Amino acid sequence: MLSLKGMKYSFVILFFFAFGMAFSQPLTRSYTTTVSAEGFYLQNPWAGGLNSCQISRIDANGDGNKDIFIFDRIGSRISIFINMGDVQGDTYYRYTREHNNAFPTGLTNWVLLRDYNCDGKEDIFTNYYSGIKLWKNTSTNGVLSFEPFDNGATIQSNYDFGSPFSAPIYTVSLDVPSITDYDGDGDLDIFSYTEQSTTVYFFKSMQSEEGNCETTSYICGNRCYGMFGESPESFSIIEGVDFDCGFNVTDPRSNDRLHTGSSICSIDLDNNGIKDFVIGDVSENNLGAIYFENAMNGLDSATVVQLDFPAQVGNSLPVNLPLFPCAYYEDVNNNAVSDLLVSPNAYATAEDVNSLWYYENIGGESTPNFQFTQDDFLQHDMIELGTGAYPVLEDVNGDGLKDLLITNRKYFDPITPSNNHTSRIFCYYNNGTPTVPSFDFNSNNWLPLATDTLDSKYITFGDDDGDGDKDLLIGVQNGYLVRYENAASTANGYAFSDNGELLKDNNGLTIDVGQFATPQWIDLNEDGLLDLAVGEKNGNVNFYANIGTANVASYDFREDTLGGMVATNILGIFGYSVPHFFKNEVNEWEVLLGTETGQVNHFSNVSGNLLGDFTLDTTDFEGINEGERCAVWFEDVTADGKRDLFIGQIGGGLGYYSSDTIISVNETLFNDIQVYPNPASTQLTIDAGSNWNEVTALELYDLSGRKVWAERVNARTTLVNLSNFSEGIYILKLNGTAVRKKIVIRN
Repeated sequence: MLSLKGMKYSFVILFFFAFGMAFSQPLTRSYTTTVSAEGFYLQNPWAGGLNSCQISRIDANGDGNKDIFIFDRIGSRISIFINMGDVQGDTYYRYTREHNNAFPTGLTNWVLLRDYNCDGKEDIFTNYYSGIKLWKNTSTNGVLSFEPFDNGATIQSNYDFGSPFSAPIYTVSLDVPSITDYDGDGDLDIFSYTEQSTTVYFFKSMQSEEGNCETTSYICGNRCYGMFGESPESFSIIEGVDFDCGFNVTDPRSNDRLHTGSSICSIDLDNNGIKDFVIGDVSENNLGAIYFENAMNGLDSATVVQLDFPAQVGNSLPVNLPLFPCAYYEDVNNNAVSDLLVSPNAYATAEDVNSLWYYENIGGESTPNFQFTQDDFLQHDMIELGTGAYPVLEDVNGDGLKDLLITNRKYFDPITPSNNHTSRIFCYYNNGTPTVPSFDFNSNNWLPLATDTLDSKYITFGDDDGDGDKDLLIGVQNGYLVRYENAASTANGYAFSDNGELLKDNNGLTIDVGQFATPQWIDLNEDGLLDLAVGEKNGNVNFYANIGTANVASYDFREDTLGGMVATNILGIFGYSVPHFFKNEVNEWEVLLGTETGQVNHFSNVSGNLLGDFTLDTTDFEGINEGERCAVWFEDVTADGKRDLFIGQIGGGLGYYSSDTIISVNETLFNDIQVYPNPASTQLTIDAGSNWNEVTALELYDLSGRKVWAERVNARTTLVNLSNFSEGIYILKLNGTAVRKKIVIRN
């Protein structure tokens, strides 16, 4: 099983926000539908997965606590985890997307949040080509916002290599620089690798010297900081008598054999007042530590190099994280001492399931003692399948409830790193009720095959041979479709053959749509036979009409760009279309199209128009965009007559959008109120936190709007006896005006 273990809580804290208005949107991002694995509830099951993480902290919700901000280099995804403080002795983070829109679009390569103007609010430093752009944090009254600094210009520095000039601060887009107060004067200095990636620039901030925190002023203090160099061929450090580099020389080290890709994290490892470097390299699995001392000439100089970091800083497990590990120094356990987090900085061929290592610092800020804690920080509490996630709903255990099947593009195999065939079908049984789904992990290889070499699977079910049971069709990376016969004896049984057959068209030719085939068996022409709509890498949708019989399918190619649909794309080349056709309220076909950009394209005017152009209603369905290479499934799983939406993307996890109708209320935020356990069965604790004296009344409502419990508040903590409650979802109302929590009660 892949990274689905959880800390054994008996609860999961879950939230619902009404945002000061009646619930009017057709779909709302839901965090409340429970997912469990091996007896543990996942705390953030719908967080969408993580791959190449860059970690910062920021107060995203204005409650005074620093939350976790993660920028994922793969897919340029933002993930925010709200710091809920300690719950039963453990630090708890709640995933949310409610603040994502506050961040500017177009962030790419690397993003670090740092307070540049001394106002206590983290600003955005981000890569722009080979430079750095800055976005100023303009948040007020707890509402997060940013604006571009200097009209979006790159940050400049003064250089002097014989004659002075001004130019952008240089940082290679593949690298991650260090942005830190190096000299303790209250402003942010910058370290980045030079053009040849063998020595390090030191850009000193002059804000303190000039007495103006609101501007950026940098001078290039050194092109070979620390008097060390990194070998252009390998992860080898050159220092001491072997290093030869003049101060501020134009070409400190010339070598045509260059490597690009390095990261720097600044930590004072030995409490000497000089921040040392923890560095990663694009070609290595490990981290290196470079210790600096103040040399006789006043220049910081490398004195000790350790290439098994942090093994010698706490006798802990050294980093071994393919590929290109990058270190971050942030306090994530709320003890005011920064911890070490490590994640790959690579786009591919890197760990993508256990890709966020956490070392707790049991020492001090400048006397760290790192103890390895886990290799899947935050990931262990979410659906995490590696790279790519493609959801499909199907009742595979015959209990009348739609189960959740998810295929992935791949996952990194640490045992056999060269194993490219790691696409699997993951199964989560729906063990909830017809109105309240709840998913429980069943298998990470639901259809084990004798020789599984099918890459980037995408599945669809349908009875194309008229025998009363549903067969399985798998689209794969090479553009083929592989059919598996269902040998079950009942209509709702599933017993697939071990060996599939390549699907052929009516001329006996193997169907090949190019690359990354994403099929859907669907009777589009309403003749009682299952047709084929197949998306592909180029972004179009292929259509094969079934001209056979109920018992013998025969697929006739009709169109390579069905309805004129082309998925939105990044460079105007591909699109990675994933079609999902569904019937609307008047029984006509519509389609949601997953795309390379992460937008969900919505088309109508499908029924009776298979040879014409469909109507593009929007390229951005419901404004939902959770990440690149997305795929959606749109089906009613709450028995309210309204469809709910599951969406996967390149990060290897899922998001869930519910159409549940919730009571209409206005919201007043109470920042530190906690409700636990959640789900609950016998007793519920409501902790009003520091605001308890502002809360005069507590009420619980069911989803129909019926008040089921109420109590006046005379203490910070209130206990609710649940013995007479029915199983379901409930809303907590405060002072008669505010919805703050969505509570799941299980009998």
